[in-house]
Amino acid sequence: MPVRIKHAVLVLALFAAQGCLHKPTDPAAAAKAKPKNISAFVPYCKAHFAVCRLSVSSVSVGNGIENKPGFCTVRDPDMDAATHAVLGWLADHRLEYNEPVHDGIKDAIAALWPC
Repeated sequence: MPVRIKHAVLVLALFAAQGCLHKPTDPAAAAKAKPKNISAFVPYCKAHFAVCRLSVSSVSVGNGIENKPGFCTVRDPDMDAATHAVLGWLADHRLEYNEPVHDGIKDAIAALWPC
């Protein structure tokens, strides 16, 4: 099975599991639970690794679907290892700290797995 299809299946499965297992009870809790920028995302991931793995995988799959220059994808079959690599890269690059989560992950993927 091609890597892009595997990632798409993984993302769909994780979305389904996340929706079933974690539903904040009110909009304020939902807004508080989701980091808005990289400076909040990196520490959040220590306690919510599965959610962050889903974010990394989602950005990678979205980049693959867009298929534009600079929209790179994770080329590591181990998404846990890839997520740790992305988080490490983000932690080491403080210039990304004010970036929205999606943009920071996209930058990390492009740096780690250039296309």
